[in-house]
Amino acid sequence: MKPMSKITPVSSTLKKPLNADDKSSLKKTPFNKPRQLWGYWVLLTNERMTATQALTIYRSKDLIEKSFGNIQERLNGRRLLVSSEKSLNGELFVQFVALILLSVVNRTMHDKQLYQKYTVQQLLDRLDEIKQFSVDGHQPKVREIQTNQTEICDQFGVPVPISL
Repeated sequence: MKPMSKITPVSSTLKKPLNADDKSSLKKTPFNKPRQLWGYWVLLTNERMTATQALTIYRSKDLIEKSFGNIQERLNGRRLLVSSEKSLNGELFVQFVALILLSVVNRTMHDKQLYQKYTVQQLLDRLDEIKQFSVDGHQPKVREIQTNQTEICDQFGVPVPISL
């Protein structure tokens, strides 16, 4: 990879504005010149840290944003259809607690190296398949637990649900 001092900024090489109607001007732009740099991205910060530290912080921020979107999707939080302020506060509280739990899931997945097998979404989907059925006057029944679901429960220190 080239040192930053040798990379020419695109804005300094652009002599005239691009014309969207003129296809030939797009072929001659400096956007096509540094093809050897395609696939690289830059992460800038005003803090002093190593590249690894910056990337770790960036990835955790990205994970939190994706997790919050996941929570909103699972809890129908995209549209808060509430009729009172108390209901709104209740829904936001549930989403906040869910985000805390998701943070614990993320930490456990990282500590137990479960990210090698699953994404957070895949892990939650696997656990979401565990179903319990109940009929009045009968003991609740749990659908058959698969091996990978048992392994996930073991990794998190959660007892495997069983039918009574």
